[in-house]
Amino acid sequence: MPLPHAGLVVPIACLGMVVQSLLAQAGQIAPGANLGAGLVSPAGDVDDDGFADLVFDLGGTWEVRSGATGLPFPALTRVRVAARDRFAGLSGDLDADGCDDLVFTSPGTGVAEFRSGRDGSLLFAFTNPFLTSVSGAADHDADGADDVMVGYGDPVPGISHVDVLSGRGGAVLLTRLFQNTATSYRSIQWVGDVDGDGFVDLAQNLSSFAQRFHWVMAGPDWQRAIASNGGGFALEAFDTDGDGRDELLTDFGYFDPVTNRLVWSGPFAQAHPLDLDGDGAFDVVVNGQAYSGRTQTPFAGTMPSSPFWSIGDIDGDGRDEAVESGIVYELVGAPPASIVRDRGASGTTSTLSRPRIRQRLRPRLGETMLVDLRGGLVNGPAVAWFGSATEIDLGSIGAPGNHAYVLPIAGIAHLADAHGHARQSLAIPPTPALLGVALTVQWIVPDAAANPLGVVTSNALDLVIGH
Repeated sequence: MPLPHAGLVVPIACLGMVVQSLLAQAGQIAPGANLGAGLVSPAGDVDDDGFADLVFDLGGTWEVRSGATGLPFPALTRVRVAARDRFAGLSGDLDADGCDDLVFTSPGTGVAEFRSGRDGSLLFAFTNPFLTSVSGAADHDADGADDVMVGYGDPVPGISHVDVLSGRGGAVLLTRLFQNTATSYRSIQWVGDVDGDGFVDLAQNLSSFAQRFHWVMAGPDWQRAIASNGGGFALEAFDTDGDGRDELLTDFGYFDPVTNRLVWSGPFAQAHPLDLDGDGAFDVVVNGQAYSGRTQTPFAGTMPSSPFWSIGDIDGDGRDEAVESGIVYELVGAPPASIVRDRGASGTTSTLSRPRIRQRLRPRLGETMLVDLRGGLVNGPAVAWFGSATEIDLGSIGAPGNHAYVLPIAGIAHLADAHGHARQSLAIPPTPALLGVALTVQWIVPDAAANPLGVVTSNALDLVIGH
């Protein structure tokens, strides 16, 4: 029998929404406070403070509350107009301003509204009487801004299809991306990056003759099959083993379509993007028992056996929290976790892309994390800056809308590919003295046509090295 991990999964009390552990010592479960009724969804990080925020349904009103303070954001409060109106969830960062954005839909009227997480302003909206679903977020066209996937039912009964819309205004990027007919059913969804190339991939789920199966199509154009049937439907995708590639949660467990192997055997009724120990690999919960995704060994303590929400990192310790019936659970007594915080907005290049920095894996002792650039210039130069955190508005020196988020101590030059994508590896030595060391990373895109200074900046990643 494998030994339990160090640390314990326990409910934790909250003062407002600020998480305060009540444990006198590790190894016991403390009583937890209730966040209150109405929690319906994580909201991402709508105010760019590094803490996950939450959405509550207060019986006719949706309220977005800060994960750091528990206070509502008045500009994001929304009154339900019709009974079928719903908060459709997080739509990603559609305008690349560093704040996650939200989508509200009304299936009865076919209205979908995409609103800024920063101030609640309307980014774009559309009306289609056959609207059935909206999901995000992934940057399909590699312009640095997240895009959304929209499902429609057609006027002909039994037929439906999916479009992909640009997050920057709602223009149709792909239309009728896979179509269902009355005699065959398929669903599609973004499933992360299963082949580790930096582009989001698609899974197609098909049902035929009472059989469920799937295959995966590689990004960015989704024309190349990565693997055929891994067995069952592909439900979601997370990197459970810390190899930098996402595995598919299927009817039979977590499946790696690149190596054609089951990483975990299942089935798992609960699928949550939940990194309890902050090691960069998503963990697995089965019947109330939490397991490390990286080592497949159990954590001490128990998680709720009933369905629960994964709400992200609301206390900023680098570890995700979960909530069930208002009680928040997290891992305590574990070694310091590595921390990655997305900070800041992107500038705009002369080709109207928005350079964004994305990370794969985490800054852990003895391991290598990857730092990607999205939205750079096609086949153009880019520089990865490393240093200490700062924030300097470059508008006064000729680059309005751009910010230096790093006081650089080093820079490494790259040439972006045909999609404006570049990748920088960051190897962390296995030196205990590095635990807790902070480092900020940012991409700089030289672009003489963009502004007088000739520089466009990405957002930044603030890193803290952990176990």
